[in-house]
Amino acid sequence: MNRKLFIPSLRELGYFSGFSLRNPLAFGYAGTAPVKVLLTLFRESKPVHTHFIEFPRAQAYIITRESEWNLPGGQTQAGDLSTAEYVSGTNEPIPGDFPCEGQIIMDLPETGARASVLFEMVPVRGKGHKYAPIYHNAHYMLSSDLFETHACMMNFNIDQLETSDGSNKFEFRVLSPDGKTLQVTNRTLAYNSTSLISVSELCNGKQTNDNVAVLARGGAAQFAILSVFLNKRTNAIGLEHSLPPIYYTEAVKHTESRKVFYQKAFGNLWN
Repeated sequence: MNRKLFIPSLRELGYFSGFSLRNPLAFGYAGTAPVKVLLTLFRESKPVHTHFIEFPRAQAYIITRESEWNLPGGQTQAGDLSTAEYVSGTNEPIPGDFPCEGQIIMDLPETGARASVLFEMVPVRGKGHKYAPIYHNAHYMLSSDLFETHACMMNFNIDQLETSDGSNKFEFRVLSPDGKTLQVTNRTLAYNSTSLISVSELCNGKQTNDNVAVLARGGAAQFAILSVFLNKRTNAIGLEHSLPPIYYTEAVKHTESRKVFYQKAFGNLWN
């Protein structure tokens, strides 16, 4: 199955996009054939630009930023969505049947602020796949004088690559710490785009001051979702994404890693 790394645009917050991917050849996953990364930029829901990045054979990872992608207008815009995938030397997609971990990197040149998050490449369904509605439960969201939290919703639909028509309907429900409904808002999120939605926006401009939970339900596409935490004073951000359980247990299978893991986790508990 083909896998893609979803890279959001956070231009509303002033940030520029980038990412890192491991080299399958360097880790012995892709035989000996040349491997490239194909980056596709979606703007107003349509693919408007592609860019290829070649792996030096012995290089374990690539790190690349949008200034290197020859983008239309020179930079990403609010609402843009970029995808990155492995392709062969002849530009054919490579099935992601090996560990496909990437890293999203955001930077703010004016202050030097930078944020990143590890992110698994998403298995992309084929054309004609019938998507089920999603349910997203985001805890520890906050809107105050100092902090603002955003839900970053990356919406991909392979059946809508050649049209800007179509979107998903969502209900966003904000809950207080004791479970009471504070606000219900309905939104439409365009296909093949990034939607950055703040807690204060969901609460009609009101601050919550206490942590709240944001429930989102609806949609019929392929979503990748981040929580973006903004410090309004410094404009620094933090990114959060829940990794699959295998990420936390995979290292324990390695003999040397297992010794360190158990020593740090349990110490001299049985001595």
